[in-house]
Amino acid sequence: MYSQAFDFSEGLAPVCLGKPGYINRSNQQVIPVEFDKAFPFKNGSALVMKTAFVISSIMKEIKLLTFRNMKNFNLMQKVLVCTFCFLLVMMGLSNAQSGQWVWVSGSSSPNSSGNYGVKGVSAPGNMPPARYQAAYWIDKQGNYWIFGGSEASGFGHNDLWRYSVSTGEWTWMSGEQTGVNPMGNYGTQGIPSTTNYPPALGFGSNCWTDTAGNLWLFGGFDQSNFINSDNLWRYTITTNEWTWVSGSGTLTGTSPIYGPLGVYGPTYYPGSRAECKSGWVIDNELWLFGGQDNTSGAMSDLWSYNTLTNQWAWKGGSSNVNAPGNYGTLGVASPTNEPPARCSYTKWKDADNNLYLFAGGSFFGFFQVNGLNDTWKYDLQTKLWTWINGSNSIDHPGMTPAFCQPDATKYPRPHRKSNSPNQ
Repeated sequence: MYSQAFDFSEGLAPVCLGKPGYINRSNQQVIPVEFDKAFPFKNGSALVMKTAFVISSIMKEIKLLTFRNMKNFNLMQKVLVCTFCFLLVMMGLSNAQSGQWVWVSGSSSPNSSGNYGVKGVSAPGNMPPARYQAAYWIDKQGNYWIFGGSEASGFGHNDLWRYSVSTGEWTWMSGEQTGVNPMGNYGTQGIPSTTNYPPALGFGSNCWTDTAGNLWLFGGFDQSNFINSDNLWRYTITTNEWTWVSGSGTLTGTSPIYGPLGVYGPTYYPGSRAECKSGWVIDNELWLFGGQDNTSGAMSDLWSYNTLTNQWAWKGGSSNVNAPGNYGTLGVASPTNEPPARCSYTKWKDADNNLYLFAGGSFFGFFQVNGLNDTWKYDLQTKLWTWINGSNSIDHPGMTPAFCQPDATKYPRPHRKSNSPNQ
């Protein structure tokens, strides 16, 4: 009957009859065959994909089905609808299957100088200057934020911008307009102020949105001092205030202070870091992995910052620079597994708060070398790493699958400086 069917999970199975949907064990279609992609249920939720321009109608129909079938099938209310990643949504993806983009905002000319407008006031003509490796966030209202980054000339910015998805307008929120490696204003450590703002930072600062909706910024290359930073900043959206939370300020680059594994303490911290946009948030903890240290080496250590106690803890990985790691057996978790040291990787987390890494590269001096295309999973419950996909050799050419067709035996070529949403 069906052109394709998958195993049952939590009483339901994805099937394909022209388009994917779901059946129960009585072979009844409980969710219509109307999606472009459908995946098995897990913990009461399933991921489905449909072209972006009809997402609102999908959500309305799912709510209707939930109401009508609440007695027999209450999992429908948890079906998740997505359109891949926030970059695609932000750029106005109109058809995920055909790969069409829509130009939503910004200049069509390279190295645009932008238009700042009035600080704090949104306007259709506002636009950030062109920049490279800015920090970025998504707030709790779904708005996009960027900070800093570098122009093509090499000069750095320390301006903060918000893009409203509902109005399609940019707002210059904080920071300076000069864009010539400004030194910022640290203020007093721990004290928020509207006159505080970080220096020009770029090249892979860590950025997190915490559970309260605050934006956090750590490390990155401080272009006002030409060093990797160890400073931690918090931006409170509701008051438009930056707070310099911790770090050595304008001093030279610092090395990590590890302490006992898994123990939070006021004197422990990762030291200066760049090229490591981890962005994982687990409850009140901000997590980061590896990146470039203050000596232009790559790290493979895992850290967590507790926003309630304002303390760091070393959670795992090697304390050595350029550690080779240990792949172990593909798909098998082990206490001895550890990803090789890397910078400029891509990251995400799943619904169970497992952490994932993909690709990146190592450093030699100021140059990135040795591209990677491996994928790793870190289980927060077992505290074990698993090499789950990709090659365990450097600069592997990758194995390309058919277009838009998942294939566990295929994987991309090495990627560096790729971006993915903060979670």
